[in-house]
Amino acid sequence: FGARWLRCVPPGAERLGPVMPGAMVQDVTGALNREFNSNLSLSANDCNRYAQSVLGAILAQPEGAVAQDTRSEGCEIEPTEGSLLGAVALVAGTSVGAGVLALPAVTQPVGFVPSALGLLLCWVYLSMTGLLIAEVALADMASSGKAATSFQSMAARTIGPAGAVVSSLFFIIVHFGCLVAYLSRGGELLVAALPAGLVLPGPLPAPAAFALLFGGGIFVTKGGDALERANNAFTLVVLGSFVVLVGLAIPAAEPARLVQTAAWDHFTEIVPTLLVSLVYHNVVPTICGQLNGNRANITAAIVWGSFVPLLMLLVWNGVILAAIAPGEAGGDPLDALRQIGGAALAAGVLTFSLSAIVTSFTGVVVALTDFFADALQSPLPAPGGGASGVANSGGFAAGADSQSPAQKVRDFSLTLLPPLAIACYDPTVFFAALDAAGAFGDSLLFGFLPAWMALAHRLSRNPVPQPQACGFADGIDAPLA
Repeated sequence: FGARWLRCVPPGAERLGPVMPGAMVQDVTGALNREFNSNLSLSANDCNRYAQSVLGAILAQPEGAVAQDTRSEGCEIEPTEGSLLGAVALVAGTSVGAGVLALPAVTQPVGFVPSALGLLLCWVYLSMTGLLIAEVALADMASSGKAATSFQSMAARTIGPAGAVVSSLFFIIVHFGCLVAYLSRGGELLVAALPAGLVLPGPLPAPAAFALLFGGGIFVTKGGDALERANNAFTLVVLGSFVVLVGLAIPAAEPARLVQTAAWDHFTEIVPTLLVSLVYHNVVPTICGQLNGNRANITAAIVWGSFVPLLMLLVWNGVILAAIAPGEAGGDPLDALRQIGGAALAAGVLTFSLSAIVTSFTGVVVALTDFFADALQSPLPAPGGGASGVANSGGFAAGADSQSPAQKVRDFSLTLLPPLAIACYDPTVFFAALDAAGAFGDSLLFGFLPAWMALAHRLSRNPVPQPQACGFADGIDAPLA
């Protein structure tokens, strides 16, 4: 997590006395192991190897470690980690995106009951794999001292260079597929949201306009608090418009329609869209850095940040399927809802859809630019000028502000230009891109890969003499799933 000097001794810290001149790391760790509970052991495992290296540096130059005794009663240390609310909003906003817009059209032929059960099972499965990603990310951050990590670094450390290459390719392909879908549908919604009489400039395609407006906004604000505030605002708009939209659609709902269809033999066909609707795993390494490795907050962000979209999807799916009869007004129930619901309902659908696309687009762009920054070795220093990382504590991918303009342009160009070219070539690719991303990408990248990395991490840890799990006081090396 990077080393930083404290302005004072934290409340509750124990002073054991001075270290004898010439003491070695082994002498100090042995004394600590005898003095404290064995759970605080500084044995050489993945988590504590970095702590031992810091201790060795202090023992090598003890005169420079502490300039003066700054111990004082009631001293407070300024928090340096990002907000839990911001992390929850990032997870929730990344989940509630293009998948929620495609959900009613995909689940209507199968029925509400099978799709509701599928959503619940997918949420449990993805929550487990999200916690596994966080476990591996925290171990990688602890062992390297970086402020954050990426899928490439995690895979390289756990399953080797070949696994890192394969996982990196899947990561890029999956997120390109998601961006193609977001740019395609986002461009359509942006054009629909323009005031009457206002049109885009003739040669500018709708996906390009969406990329310029929102991709440009992320480019300008990434690395500061403005991006987190903007994402939180859009997430609130999603929640608010969702409540309004459900309230407007309920009068047209007929509950009997929810049990009219139950095509269990087609259940597996909707799983890719269900996965896309709930996936958020691309931002888990980012929030691990944003929350400065705080295990409790990271777990809360993953669980609650994904549970809110689950409830929204269940309600959304039920209300839309109850309000729109199968086959009514074409294939997309949202189009039918806009046609039969009047101006207020049409505006609500448009506001919700566009805001949901923007929040998911933000999460994917942040994750993919962080990935390219890490893969191409951009110098993103940790808090206090420590080792490099993707994001530092105290902000929404805050480490990005240390990049040079050329590096930032490079990462955003690699992130946006390839999917933008595809979206401009075929603007109708929305449903196909989501299905491909869910079927071949999310199931492997965010399903199989986290379990493989976590298993490799646990098997590679050096054995600890004590029977208890070894780790820091906050349990950072303890398994999360």
